Amino acid sequence: MRVSHKFLLQPPPQAKNPGIITEKKDVFDLFSRESSPFDIAAEETIEEDIMANGETGDPLNLSDDDSDEDVPDELKRDFVDEQTGDAPQHHLKRKLDHGKTPIVTNTTLTILRLIGKYIQMMRLLQPIAFDVMVCLSHLFDYYLYSVFTFFGARGELDQNPSRRLRGSLKRIQDTLILNPEASQDDPSDKDKVQSPSLSPVVDITSSASIYGLPVRVAAVESLAFLAVQLEALHCHIEPLIPQQRRTFLQQFYTGTVKITPEIRHHVYTAVAAQVIDYDGILNRMSSVKWDVSDLMSQHSQYVDILLRQLQVLSMRLEEMSRVSPIPSEAYTALWECIVRITNRTLLEGFSGARRCTNEGRSLMQLDYQQFLMKLECLTAVRPLPDRHLVETYIKAYYLPEGALEEWVQQNRGDYSPRQLTALVATMTHISKRTRQKIATLIEEAGKRTQ
Repeated sequence: MRVSHKFLLQPPPQAKNPGIITEKKDVFDLFSRESSPFDIAAEETIEEDIMANGETGDPLNLSDDDSDEDVPDELKRDFVDEQTGDAPQHHLKRKLDHGKTPIVTNTTLTILRLIGKYIQMMRLLQPIAFDVMVCLSHLFDYYLYSVFTFFGARGELDQNPSRRLRGSLKRIQDTLILNPEASQDDPSDKDKVQSPSLSPVVDITSSASIYGLPVRVAAVESLAFLAVQLEALHCHIEPLIPQQRRTFLQQFYTGTVKITPEIRHHVYTAVAAQVIDYDGILNRMSSVKWDVSDLMSQHSQYVDILLRQLQVLSMRLEEMSRVSPIPSEAYTALWECIVRITNRTLLEGFSGARRCTNEGRSLMQLDYQQFLMKLECLTAVRPLPDRHLVETYIKAYYLPEGALEEWVQQNRGDYSPRQLTALVATMTHISKRTRQKIATLIEEAGKRTQ
């Protein structure tokens, strides 16, 4: 490497005769109008070898005199304990556990920053602290409403929102979202905003991306993270709200913040409802003969087809998690939704049997036990959601006539009227009178639930 050194500019020499007064000149007067001190080129360059160690003749320091063949191995270590003579053990760095790492979007971070500013305003401006809290709640309300609208709004199976969630979504829509059909001059709409719209670059309909699972995970887990932070801030926000207005704060936490787990359930159920060919499984179950007269030792073919689809899905999730990490809570919630819908599908298939014998009921048990045994190897979810519904429904076929009415009354909330009616229709060991009585009971129960 070549390093250049410039000489420092020296002041002009003083006059030898002190009696003669010389005119004081500025340093720039030493140069002409066409030149400057910065135009002086380096007059000397020094060759500097950065590889040299101060010795000559061996610039790369490769002489045989420095050979460490005679140096003991203990002295070659970077560090040696003087007391024990042992080298320290190297501690391996812990690998990042993506299953425990929170997923947070930029939107979530922005909202958290705004919440921090709002809380600071509440502290400094006590007279309007409640108004600031209302605006703070609107931030979270709009975020929750957007996530559900984009990724959780479906109407399949048990996807219908609960009464609490439905009420919260209706309140947010009436309070914050503009009605496109309403008049633009309505003064009540001055604080409302447009309904959120999903970016066209986000595709949640492609099976290649498991129906947009990475973006769904990012959205709902960010919402869950924000809800956890709001729960932690509850004790700091409550003292800032006037005593007579704290009811609003309690309603906000109960009606909006605490329903976040239900939003997660809806988002992952929207994925779980599409990743398996449930209709194809039902069609195959409808072709199975349940009125056989012999005990079967081999389970039905639809079980293997269903398990293969679940196995392929498990491998796809594992492959996707290498690119887009899936938190453990999200992974568990997704599998819970998949197992729940699968069990509901099997229940629907078993209830579709028009005729059934004791041997056919045994075949149902054989099929379901085979399914459970293989499923437990694919997922760590315990207990398996809705497992008891399927097992109870299969075993109810063997109930005696006297216990059937009581069983229907106790379990009519778990099964649809059609499923209960189909169960009674296949039971050949009960009398016609009991069958009509239970049919009337099921019909009345169905009217109450409507």
